[in-house]
Amino acid sequence: GVTIIIQEIPSGREIIRLRGNKDMVSDGDFSPDGKTFISGCSDGTVRLWDLMARPKDSDIRAFPTDCEVCSGPANGFSLSPDGRYLISAFTNGFFSIREMPSLQEGLRMRRPVDKLASLAIATGGQLAAFVASDGHVVFWRTDTGETNWLRQRIGKDCNRAVFSLDGKRFAAGSPSEITVCDVAGGNVRRFPVAQTSALFYLGFSPNAQKLMVGYFSGLVKVWDFAKANPESTLLGHDFQVNGMALLPGEKTLVSVSRQIRFWDLETAATRTILQPRAAVFRTVAVSPDGRRLAVGASDGFITIWDLASMQEVMTLAGHKRPIEDLRFLPDGNTLVSISVDEVRVWRA
Repeated sequence: GVTIIIQEIPSGREIIRLRGNKDMVSDGDFSPDGKTFISGCSDGTVRLWDLMARPKDSDIRAFPTDCEVCSGPANGFSLSPDGRYLISAFTNGFFSIREMPSLQEGLRMRRPVDKLASLAIATGGQLAAFVASDGHVVFWRTDTGETNWLRQRIGKDCNRAVFSLDGKRFAAGSPSEITVCDVAGGNVRRFPVAQTSALFYLGFSPNAQKLMVGYFSGLVKVWDFAKANPESTLLGHDFQVNGMALLPGEKTLVSVSRQIRFWDLETAATRTILQPRAAVFRTVAVSPDGRRLAVGASDGFITIWDLASMQEVMTLAGHKRPIEDLRFLPDGNTLVSISVDEVRVWRA
């Protein structure tokens, strides 16, 4: 599509990017009150853009400079599945939890493992998982400080760890295997990793019945625990798969790489491909009502689509570094985005 950039005069500061036109913009003008922009396109369409309805990045917090850098592509921070809590690890062996959307950081506490490979926090912010580089996993109750060591080690150098939305399942990925366990009972299932490529994304479906895995090579795998033959392989990406999300009904999977692909999980076929600009797309989120798709990219921009019309409706500019993670909060009107140096809260 074609991008319209609105800038402030005389500073030249970018205010907003308008995306959605599919062909060359032949004309454009502001309404007399300056609240609407009208664009005419060579394909015969006229669009009215509401300049006052865009979200504003009202809350920004810089990350401390002593955040841990974990093994593989993992970072020393992780958002809970519902986006309400952010856990961060530090180089001095401590960790802290930050609550959204206030962004207030809690007390720093010493983590239960020294050589950290990956970490995750569950919905509700009261359960965290720390994975040591030797494969030991510790579940930590943040309200009581109680720890529970998983009896079976997972593969060494885990580079991804995640809880299911309900907090009942935990998954971790290493170069040799993917481990899924029930948090309460400790029952462990192991799945092989595609040996030809590093694991780059790991996530559960909202109902915790599917596990989605993306690889550096572009390979996508989905395990459906409710099926007798649970494994599906999706081929189409030619570059690392950085993020995935399921649309309501859990029959359509969205994966992001150099392209944004929509997959039919019943047939393993690609339904739609979006490639709005030359960028590596790194993370994706679907609003709770299923109406909006948000994608964060390596250029620091977040693009929002209307899923019913498959039209771009907004681009959020502000991050100077690649977007590492992205979540809609349960209210559907708040978006949390994280880069390696800051976290932002966007309100509609």
